[in-house]
Amino acid sequence: MQRTAIVAAVDEFGDLVGRAVVFDGDTSAVSGEHRVGDPLLIELAWPDDAPDHLGFAQPVVAEGRYVEGWIMLHPGVARAPAGVVRRLVLHELGHLYGLADVDDPDELMDPDLTTDDFGLGDLIGLYATHEGGCGTGGELRARVASGIQALRARAAAIP
Repeated sequence: MQRTAIVAAVDEFGDLVGRAVVFDGDTSAVSGEHRVGDPLLIELAWPDDAPDHLGFAQPVVAEGRYVEGWIMLHPGVARAPAGVVRRLVLHELGHLYGLADVDDPDELMDPDLTTDDFGLGDLIGLYATHEGGCGTGGELRARVASGIQALRARAAAIP
């Protein structure tokens, strides 16, 4: 698993949007178990009906504000170079903060992930949305679930 790259990307994003990042450790929780008030869950697991992407983000919105959410990464990402994982996690965190995909190779929100860092348009969007971004009390809380942990949890839930 690319846990180190995931943690580094979340730390970097926290610095970018001015939020302290708190890692609540690893978890065996899966996205279907995510509840309001839980930390951001980053999961290497992929449902059968998932779109044909490397990752996707699901924000949780309360009172018009992004308060938390989860990110699912395709399990194949575990074998990807750390730089690809970093770009993918930053891109998905951008979605949690209200950014949409764009068709501009100079922006990290371009789904092709052709650049290493957020571009000017990305940064303008983050500036406009970060006050209502994911997290409470100035913190971005996160947990990482590995695909093995998630699959074991799902298997244990089958009667």
